[in-house]
Amino acid sequence: MANFIGEMLAKYTEAMELDQLPNPACYLRMKRIKQLYKELYKTENIEKFRSIIIPIERNIAAC
Repeated sequence: MANFIGEMLAKYTEAMELDQLPNPACYLRMKRIKQLYKELYKTENIEKFRSIIIPIERNIAAC
């Protein structure tokens, strides 16, 4: 069975475009950043971090 799967992968590698898949490390890093933003923007955290977030967002918008 393993031999068959290996042969199929070798035969269809180009068709599956395995080299075009995204880098898993970058995907996991972006997923973690999104998770942190969701936590940051929860209702109970918005007031707590408002004094920090607004100046940062203004500085970014000014660029």
